[in-house]
Amino acid sequence: MSQLPQNNEAFDDKPECAKLYPGNNNGQPARGAPSNQPLPTRQFYPSYPRNIVGPVGILEEGRKLAQRSLTFGIISVVLILLTFLVPYTLLGSFILGILGIVSARDAESRGVPAKAGRILSWIGVILPIVLSALTVIALLMLVFTLKG
Repeated sequence: MSQLPQNNEAFDDKPECAKLYPGNNNGQPARGAPSNQPLPTRQFYPSYPRNIVGPVGILEEGRKLAQRSLTFGIISVVLILLTFLVPYTLLGSFILGILGIVSARDAESRGVPAKAGRILSWIGVILPIVLSALTVIALLMLVFTLKG
């Protein structure tokens, strides 16, 4: 048995409730009438500098690079703190700091911020240079005071 209506009344294919705007049968507002529908917007993150919404893989790779930069920066600073306990940690801190800066730059080129990793990595590069210079100055002062 079919589900068709039993009576043969004419079917109203354009009822009043289906009309979105009065006076226009195609569902579009009349020319000059305000539209209640918002314009489609492009999703982006305004706090991220130079963010371009692109394929998901680019942002995911940028996040991994930002995390790597932060990891290199943290390890670099920890190695600076271990300078007097373990030899050659200043050299390791310097190398990891440079790797962290490069990773932060690559992450930001993909639209992902890596500010914390960049700052910690710069600390890991600059502080070993300063500590090495202070150590050389202290050793030279010690040599000249014992000699003179």
